Amino acid sequence: MTEEKKANTPKENLAYDLFCTGAILFGAFKLKYHETHPNAPLSPIYLNLRTSRHPKMPGLVTYNLLSDIAKQMKIILDALRIDGLRVCGIPHAGQPFASRIANQSGYTSQLYSNGYVQLIKSESTNGTRRIARAEPNFKKHNGGSNKIALIDDVLSKGGSKIESVHALISAGWQPVCSIVAVDRMEGGKEELQKIGIPTYAIFTLKELIDIIAIRGLITPIMYDRVMEYLNGNT
Repeated sequence: MTEEKKANTPKENLAYDLFCTGAILFGAFKLKYHETHPNAPLSPIYLNLRTSRHPKMPGLVTYNLLSDIAKQMKIILDALRIDGLRVCGIPHAGQPFASRIANQSGYTSQLYSNGYVQLIKSESTNGTRRIARAEPNFKKHNGGSNKIALIDDVLSKGGSKIESVHALISAGWQPVCSIVAVDRMEGGKEELQKIGIPTYAIFTLKELIDIIAIRGLITPIMYDRVMEYLNGNT
């Protein structure tokens, strides 16, 4: 009797779909971190989890893939069992995921369902971007909880998440956690923990790469380049 082949898990299928969609790219890439650290090593991998409706840089994430990612994020949120929790997407890539989570019931998306809280980005004259503020103040909210989970696509150094936390706190909201699709394992999780914000991810970058490598979707050289990069950033 032959051994029955083990079925893929939803996370494994999601990793495969991300790769086949073209959301996982290999090469030499500049990230947001390079805006302020131009001499930092280039990343051998880039994750484009933007949808086609992204206002500046449309991506390839389809509606079905967006829903699958949001479903995995909601599983994480449900397990936390935080009463009165709301979700707030970090602009711009995190906003569609927050909206989809809210539409799956059980959560109120601050940006899409009520329009109460929106994180506002600003851009300096030298081209660097930051989360400047949250609008409006919680005191203008018509009751309910002020607890918010930050939602985003990818976590790298944690800069935009930390900016978002400070902006929300200044407006009277209470960020309690951060949920991302992929943690790139570049120190962002630890930086957020320092300010009291635990971070949960569907995948770490190593988990994601391991899954697609086991399926033979990338070469050993590509895999080794990513692992070398991670070893230099963790």
